[in-house]
Amino acid sequence: MTKREFLDIVFALAPTEANAIMDAFDEYVESNEPHWIPVTERLPEVSGCYLVSVKNDHKRRYSKTAWFEKGVWFARQDVVAWMPRPESYKEVTE
Repeated sequence: MTKREFLDIVFALAPTEANAIMDAFDEYVESNEPHWIPVTERLPEVSGCYLVSVKNDHKRRYSKTAWFEKGVWFARQDVVAWMPRPESYKEVTE
């Protein structure tokens, strides 16, 4: 469903509550979009491979993948933030 389709339904069903519904929708979308999570805020709950932002010895930051298991990052640099990896590319065949 597109945002436009959602808006059409909202305004048709509840025109007086439309602003509150749209605010709730925007908050839902924002909270479910992938975003960087600082390791100081929390760590992953599940072991696996994650996209991480690391700080190397020269204090430069860059992104890479790293394995996380039992509270430990398996990376050669300091992990400062993480996010779930996006799904791998899949070629569409018709």
